[in-house]
Amino acid sequence: MKQYFALSVIAFGLVLGFAGTAAAQEAELPPAQEVLGRFVEAIGGEKALRRPKSLEMTGEFSMPANGISGELRLYMMAPDLLRVTIEIPGIGLTQEGYDGRTAWSMDPVMGPRVKGGSELAQTRFHSDFYAALHTQDRYESIETVARTEFGDSTCFKLRLVTRYGEEFFEYYDVDTGLLTGMERTIESPMGRVKTSEIVGDYREFAGVKMATRVVRSIGPMEQVLRIDEVKVDTLKKTAFELPAEIQALVAE
Repeated sequence: MKQYFALSVIAFGLVLGFAGTAAAQEAELPPAQEVLGRFVEAIGGEKALRRPKSLEMTGEFSMPANGISGELRLYMMAPDLLRVTIEIPGIGLTQEGYDGRTAWSMDPVMGPRVKGGSELAQTRFHSDFYAALHTQDRYESIETVARTEFGDSTCFKLRLVTRYGEEFFEYYDVDTGLLTGMERTIESPMGRVKTSEIVGDYREFAGVKMATRVVRSIGPMEQVLRIDEVKVDTLKKTAFELPAEIQALVAE
């Protein structure tokens, strides 16, 4: 279970892009820069988005079909620190994180584990506190590829290819400009897993609108992540220190 949730709620923060391909423009689709820039304005503007240096989010993780739910905590700090915990009664505590160098996870089934290879690359990329900037140095390309239906919205579909080779898609509502979802393939010990996520229920925290609900579909399985509270600039770096079990693995 835990292999597939930890990066679901990476901050819906500052998003900047660059122009799409000529083909997209010829098809009368807006360039990616326009779509992403409109999103920035819709959620508060670049200045407001750059202001926070850390975010502490609390809420709930659930799998409704299985009757499972537990407390979700997400910690992020610039430039690239991440820690996610989910505690489910009767199952236990699942944790995942990145301290700027080591990507790791720990849960009652698989125990402590240090990530490597493509898992490490993906975690490193999505742990960037300013990942949503979509700066050109992080991508081979970003382009608008379609106007399509996604969830309950008519959206512009963006195709993004990272410098390390990951391809994923993001969807932005044609009317509101807000991010409505994404499609990604997540790296895990059991292989590559395709996921589809619908995000919504935007609320304002410290002058920035953030999506507070993520519904992730992994085949027939559905996971729901809900954010109830966001604290800004309350964290210290000690919140991201490696657990003793992970430190022991790193030292081997």
